[in-house]
Amino acid sequence: MNAFAKITDWLLILTNGISRNLQLHVVRQPMTAPPDSVRNLTIIYHPQPPPGEGSINLGTIPTIHALDPNGRSPLHIAIRHRLPLEIVKLLISLGGNISAKDDQEVNCLHEALQLSPPANISNAPGCRTEWTKSYLLPLIEMLLDSLVTSHPTNTNDSEEDSVVQLVNEPMAWSSDSPLHLALRFNQDISIVQLLVDRGAVVEGVLDVFGASPMHIVCQNLANNSNEIPRKAAIVNLLLQNGAAAEINTKTADGHTPLHYAVKALYASPTSGSSAGTPPTATSTNAYATASFKDSCNVIEMLIEKGSADVSIRNNDGYAPVELASLALAGRVEADCSTNTHGGVETMMLLGNVVKLLVKADRERYLQKEDEMGGR
Repeated sequence: MNAFAKITDWLLILTNGISRNLQLHVVRQPMTAPPDSVRNLTIIYHPQPPPGEGSINLGTIPTIHALDPNGRSPLHIAIRHRLPLEIVKLLISLGGNISAKDDQEVNCLHEALQLSPPANISNAPGCRTEWTKSYLLPLIEMLLDSLVTSHPTNTNDSEEDSVVQLVNEPMAWSSDSPLHLALRFNQDISIVQLLVDRGAVVEGVLDVFGASPMHIVCQNLANNSNEIPRKAAIVNLLLQNGAAAEINTKTADGHTPLHYAVKALYASPTSGSSAGTPPTATSTNAYATASFKDSCNVIEMLIEKGSADVSIRNNDGYAPVELASLALAGRVEADCSTNTHGGVETMMLLGNVVKLLVKADRERYLQKEDEMGGR
């Protein structure tokens, strides 16, 4: 069997045995090439549906490491275009290099962790979570599970060591670790849990702005994309895996994770709100209201489980307790100006947060007084 026939046979097994909807074709480039000219065989993917997107050239087979003008391998391209998992599996089986980097030093895991649902995925509640469960999580599991068997970096390395290296390898230009990317883009606890289970380090990992994974999750508290918020569960997971050791680390702008968590309280629990704007009196979005409660739970967790210092000031001179007080004042002012009281529950939550922060600040002050008195 010549090379062309062999690859065609692989594709027949794939398309007929797994999914009949995959539009895969093998072409000889150029058509005048000899039948055994292996390096001139190319897999072309024709997306169907949606129509009209054109063909995607996945590269030459079996020189599967051939790069496009941006240094991306066929595996990079398949992941970037969110092609079916069967195609990714095929490319890996043909020798696709999971650790290969493009011209921006982005490997295939980095590529996968930056994916968002395709445009035809509904924005209805729960759709993003379902897409993560059915596509993104299996994709990342496939990449990690196939790492050593597809292309061992070192034949003496164990699979565990190779996977640990991959799940901790930062992007060159941003210093974002895979954990940073998971928390910055998809924000799903299942992805975070998978990375931690495979050896992702939580402590001592900072991006170019000095942000730890805990900073990133707290920065995104107000952004839940119509999904049930589970940021408190992610924060708890990070605390259980070493994040408490650097809970008071500052970013370049002087923010601790607690600063970011408190700033999320400035986001109105209504559809279309954004962090940094004064809250309004009424809530029309149940998911946004749940997100507000989730932020309050995160603040409580950072203080009580993480022993976050509430007195640290950012570069603007604000401590978390002062930011929370301003958020509460903004809530009261908004209610008074509109002569409504639809935000009573939110005001109570804000009040509890302020009390918690004041209590923690007082305890810190008394402890400091005791230490000075004992000298």
